[in-house]
Order: sequence, then C-alpha cells, then structure tokens
Amino acid sequence: MSFPINDKYWVNTLDFVQKNIKYGNKIVAPDEFEEKFTGFLSYRSIIDNSFNNFQWVIIHKGMMDNLKYAFLEKVVNECIIVFANEVFVIFTNHTSMVALNHNFIHLQSFWEKIKTLKNLNTARTTNKQQPNLNFLNERLLFTADAVRFNIKTLGYEYARSLREQLTIPSNLSPQKINLQSKACQQNDIESDWFFYWCQEMKTPVVYHRKLWEFCYILQALYEYDLLTPGRKGLGFGCGEEPLPSILAAYDIEITATDLDPTASAAQGWIETKQNMSSVEKILHPELCTKELFTKNVSLKYVDMNAIPAYLEGKYDFCWSACALEHLGSIKNGLLFIENSLKTLVPGGISIQTTEFNYLEEQETIDNYGTVLFRKKDFEGIAKKLTAAGHQVAPLDFNIGSRVLDRFIDLPPYNSKVHEFAQEAHLRLLIDGFASTSFGMIIRKAV
Repeated sequence: MSFPINDKYWVNTLDFVQKNIKYGNKIVAPDEFEEKFTGFLSYRSIIDNSFNNFQWVIIHKGMMDNLKYAFLEKVVNECIIVFANEVFVIFTNHTSMVALNHNFIHLQSFWEKIKTLKNLNTARTTNKQQPNLNFLNERLLFTADAVRFNIKTLGYEYARSLREQLTIPSNLSPQKINLQSKACQQNDIESDWFFYWCQEMKTPVVYHRKLWEFCYILQALYEYDLLTPGRKGLGFGCGEEPLPSILAAYDIEITATDLDPTASAAQGWIETKQNMSSVEKILHPELCTKELFTKNVSLKYVDMNAIPAYLEGKYDFCWSACALEHLGSIKNGLLFIENSLKTLVPGGISIQTTEFNYLEEQETIDNYGTVLFRKKDFEGIAKKLTAAGHQVAPLDFNIGSRVLDRFIDLPPYNSKVHEFAQEAHLRLLIDGFASTSFGMIIRKAV
C-alpha cells in the first residue's frame, strides 16, 4: 500500500517518528509505513515477534480491532505514549522521551477503545468453553475497518447518485441570496448560486465542503459588489487554492499569502500540497490568463498569528478558506478574525471559513494543530465585533436535515478503495468530533 501523502494526519505522524527514531530501531505500524522505514514490522508480524524486537509502535485508532488485546495491553503497560493526533497514537520504549498526559484530548477515544476491547476480551475468556457458532464472523462484525468501509461506500454512492440526478440550468447567472454567516448544507450544494460558482471555477458539482467554502467566499464577494475591476483583495493561507486565479480574472488586485515555506515544511503542509512556495504554483490557467494573473497577483509569506503592519488598511476584502483552525488554539483563531479587519479599508469585508464542531457545546479540540470551533465561539466573537461597531452577517447554525447533512465521513479521507472519492464530504469525524465548514462575513466599521 502506498503512503497517503495527502493526508495530514499520516504525514504529521510520519514526521514525528522520523525526527525521533534512532538508527537501527524497529517499528510496528500499518502497512502504509513500510516504504518509509527500513526497520518496519507490519501488524501481522507481531504474532511471531517478541516485544523486545521493536522500539516503536504506531497505533491507528481505526485498526485497533485488528490487533490482539494482549499485544495492546503489553504496549500500554510497557511503553510510553509520546504522540497522538486525530488518527494515530505513537508508543516507544525510549524512556528518555517526554510522555503525553493520560488525559490529552486525542487520547480519549483511544482509552475508550482500549476499555471496549478489554471488556470484549474478558467476555471471550469467560465464555471460552461455550460453543460460539458466530466465531468465524465475529472478527468481521467487530472490525472498525469493515464498518468504516461500508459506511463510506453507502454514503459516497448515495451522493454520486444524487449528483447524477441534478438538473443544472444552462443559463446560469450570479444572484444575490442574502447570504448569512452559516454552516455548509446539502441544500447549498443543490442551489443555483452554488452551480454558478462551480461553473465559474470550471469544476464539477460535488458534495464536498471544501468546494462549498470556495463558492461561499465568491458568493459573499458578489453579494457585497466586490467582484469589480480595480478592487484589492487579500487572501490568507491560500495554498494552491483557485480563488486568487478566479479573482485575478475579474481584474482584481490580489495579495495571496501563506506561511513561509520553511515553517510549512516543518508542519507537513508542503508535502500535503497545502502550501504555495511560488506565485506560479497558484496560477490556474483554466481560470485566468497568465497576463491578467501576472498583472494582478502577488505573493507574500505571512504568519496569520502576526499580520504585518504593512498590510493594514489597504484592502477592500480579505478571506481565508479553512486556515484559521490551524493557528494553534481557538483563542488564536478568533483573534485572527478580529485582526483581519485591520487589513481592510473602512466598510471592507472579511470572509472566513473554518471548522465547526456542531454537535458539542462544551467539549472540543483546542490547543492543537487543528482546533474545532463551537457555536459559543462564533457567538462570542460576533458579539465582540458588533460591540466594536463592525457588522456581522447573522449567524445561522442550522446544519440542515437532509441525508448528507447527517452523513459523517470517516477517515481515511483519501480512500484508495472507493472509486468515487469524497463524494459525500460535507461532514467529517475529527478525533471523535463531528465537524463541518462554517462561514462568517464581517463588514468593518465605517
């Protein structure tokens, strides 16, 4: 199996081990890591290998059913946990390393699964003398990978069938819809305004939240009459997204920013193609001529946690598409929304999309590489900005009631076994929390 280089959770896990593994160490990990380590041992090999034969164990939370509980118990008792993210937990017997706190947010689902497997193991041991007619099917029924495969397949196939039934008008034109600060919904994907912006971006209509974010930003710009020649726009964390190109085609002057390549490499963004290392990389020639792009687009390396003063007060609008949840904490993300207004002229528009933990009012992921904002976080920043004289488009937290509004996609998100990859990706599970995209629109005080 090839390593999923476009999945940031896999990439971040790999990066941690590569920085800390010692020469000659052996590592037990999912098969995808085989190409990355010379001392690789697959999950299948641990049956025949002594625990003393390896120094590292990468546990994929979704594959724990494939491991014998006795092995997991031994790892937990004899190793220390040194890393955890939404998908993986890393153990090592190098006791000189700093262990993670047992209550670390990304370990919660791991401990819950360990408890479940322990109870199941105890039940099996207690009843081992009793005949079990379902023994051959038991492993399949309790394997998370099989369940995940079935869920993803049904969801993706349903979304594909919906997409094939869509009737997209041939005479589309932009229209104002009184766009609010809102969550991504299935109804949006099936709306004429969404069809129009997909047409403008020359991309097929799919039920994917990232496409929704781009269309949402473009729709917001249209609503506020900002898609006119001579305007100036500032994009934060642009990576290789299409927005700079499509906006340049409107003869709008765009400053596209991203994290400095050196810092991006350390975070895995370049390898996952979420960073731009040159202005040429963000040109989408199908959306904009090279002449217009060269005239209108410039590249700046900017830390969103420290917006430089030279960008202040210059732009008619600014935007970011799912970037501010990567600023280290919920506090930093909300502060960025506030600080983004400093880059605007009076009456300028700030449009931001980010992660929305829509099922939890209190518990969430904070102080980590990807944080999840709650309803109260959006309400808090909206109240603060309004008190300062800015205008926030009304907050609409309705996530919809259609089938794909309730379908939660599961990792891995670049599944190689599904022909129609990410056909139903309006919601996703991030370390046990259901998340979707949420857009905010703020007009700076005049």
